[in-house]
This record gives sequence, structure tokens and C-alpha cells, in this order.
Amino acid sequence: MKTTFLLKTLGVLVLLAIVIWTLDFSVNRFKQISVIDSINVSSSTNPTDGGFGTSTNGSTNLDGTSTNPDTNSGTNSQVSGGCFVGGCSGHICSDQKDIMSTCEYREEYACYRSAVCERQANGSCGWTQTSTLNACLVNANNSNLNPIQNNYALVGTKWSWVKTTLSTGAAVQAPAGNKFVLTLKSDKSVQSTTDCNSLGGNYVLDGEVLSFGPFVQTMMYCEGSKEADYSRQLSLTSSYVIAGDELKLNLYKDYGTMIFKKI
Repeated sequence: MKTTFLLKTLGVLVLLAIVIWTLDFSVNRFKQISVIDSINVSSSTNPTDGGFGTSTNGSTNLDGTSTNPDTNSGTNSQVSGGCFVGGCSGHICSDQKDIMSTCEYREEYACYRSAVCERQANGSCGWTQTSTLNACLVNANNSNLNPIQNNYALVGTKWSWVKTTLSTGAAVQAPAGNKFVLTLKSDKSVQSTTDCNSLGGNYVLDGEVLSFGPFVQTMMYCEGSKEADYSRQLSLTSSYVIAGDELKLNLYKDYGTMIFKKI
């Protein structure tokens, strides 16, 4: 009899403990949700709109346009008509919010920082073509002519390695006799002779940005060859400059500069 009473009492206590734990968990969960909701509301509330939870990007001008303060794109473009400025450099005007693009630098992108992004006569969003914007774009395109012309001089020309100046101040001198001759072809392949073997591979060229892919080479051994230094330096190429009949390959992380002459 006593055993039955004790078992019943123990069961009641266990059930009571479960109920208390469930209530405590529910109260704490409600508090957490309330805190999260209050954070979300406060983060989306504009202090100038009376606290109703609406948010605005930028400021409204007297003419009804808005200034886009997108710090990622670095633009102060005026936006209206339900249009949006997007792209990595703030150079795209469209009816899509937060549109993405590849990140690359072009001179003309700076022209859009003071341009107007609005709905055009054809119903689509676009940059309003003003005389100021058009003049800026023309100047930017003219400044890009030299790299484009240099691409043609770079490709198809035979370049003989002269030396490599390192960031430490030291220099690696090429052997005499035009033994290291570099040629970039129009099919995006690159070939080079050395003082021992020959190299081959591909290259990527975008404006003044230049890089070489993995090289394939013959494996003959030559005592005192500078081939290893030469191929390693080529693989570090990040950009190029042509001045007269001289080609300079700038190496990654300021490692140095390879200097070639036209032959």
C-alpha cells in the first residue's frame, strides 16, 4: 500500500516538473522572438519617417530625384522613376535592385557618378544622355586607346628577354644572343625559346592586364641554364607596358619587372 502511494506521488512530481519546464521554455522562447523582432524593426526604421519601419536609401532632392549613396559603387548618381543604380562600379542603370556585375575598372565608369539614372522615353531605365556625360565618355574612351593599340603591338611581335630587375634591387641578366624569345599569338597561345628548351602555353589579355597559364616544355638538361628563372618569372606576370621597342612585364606582388626588346 505504501509502495503504491509513493509511486503515485513520484509520478505526480515528475509530471509537475515536466509542466514547469515546458512553461519556462515557452516563456524564454517568446522573449527571444520579441527581442529579434524589435531588432529587425529598429534596423529598418528611418529616424526621419516618424518610426513607422519604412526605410529609404539616400536622400530626396528638391526636384524629386534621389541621391544614391552606394559606397560600394562609389556613386552619387541621381535616381528616379523607379530605377536603380547597380553593378560593382555603379555603372548600370536598370529597373532591377541590387543588380550585380563583374568587378573591373574602366575609365568611363567614373562618368556615371554624377549622371542621372531614370526611366527613358522607351519605358526602360537608363542613363540620361547629357552633353556632360557624353563628353566625359568620349574623353574616357580616348584615354583607353593606348592600351588597345598596345595589344596589337604586343601580339604577333617577337620579344627578346634582356633582363629582370627584382624588387630587392638585384637583376637577372639574360645571356647574349637573343636566346630567350617570347611570342604571343592571336589564338591566345604563347611560345618561347630559351637557352636550353622551348616553352608553350596560353595567355589571358584584358587591356593592360596580362597573365600566362601553365607552361609545357621540353625536358633537356643544360648546365648553367637560366630557363628555370625565366619560366618562373613569366608565370608571375600580372600586367604589361610597351614604350617604344621595349616591353615590360610587371610581376605579381611587385616581385620585379621583366624587360624585353623588340626584334
